[in-house]
Parts: sequence; structure tokens; C-alpha cells
Amino acid sequence: MSKMSDSICMIIREAPYGTIQAAEAARHISGAIAGGLKTTVVLIEDGVYLAKEDQQARCPGWTSLSEVLKQTLQGKRSDLVKFYVHDESALYRNINTADLMGGFEMAGGTDIAEIVAGAKKVMLF
Repeated sequence: MSKMSDSICMIIREAPYGTIQAAEAARHISGAIAGGLKTTVVLIEDGVYLAKEDQQARCPGWTSLSEVLKQTLQGKRSDLVKFYVHDESALYRNINTADLMGGFEMAGGTDIAEIVAGAKKVMLF
């Protein structure tokens, strides 16, 4: 786990679909990276569903956020972003490491606390 000082940490706790929170977070992640900011994304609570491989919206009209995040991880500036999934939140929702998209790392509560404490700015979605 590397703590990124002078960075932004985005904590996503809302599920990918049903509200705009996760989609707004994805938009802010892209903007931060485009602006050259070191960006750490922490998925907690229902936000851990964002990291699931091939997740799909059940309602028409919602964009697949897994595709948006995959593009972020494969983009030119992917070196500026790190994604972490809170292990206890994932376990509670029956999500394990094999369920995650590549580029996402499980992290415990202590590690997440260090990541958040090391960020210059924090945004909550």
C-alpha cells in the first residue's frame, strides 16, 4: 500500500446504479486524472459493487460503470490512479478477489485509514 501525499482520495460508498453518486465519482476520477492529480479511489459499503467484473445495470439508460473504470485503468494516465476495495465490505456482500476487475486491490480498514489520512483532499460519494 502506498500512501499518496499531495493527492485526492475519492471514497465511494454508494452502489453503482440507482443513484448518480457512483457515476459522478467516475466522472470526477476521470477529471482528476486528466488534470494530473494522483488519485486514490476507495470502495466501501455498497460501493464495492463497482469493482465487480462485468457488472451490468439492471435498468435501461444507465451506463456500464465497469467499462468506464476499465478505460480509466487502461488509459494513458493510468499510473496516476489506484483502486482499493474494503475487504470487510466486500466479504459482507459475498465479493472476493476473484470477482474483482483487474487493477483493484483488497485493503483492510487500517490500510484504508492510512490512505485517506495521506491524501491532501478527500471526496465522498
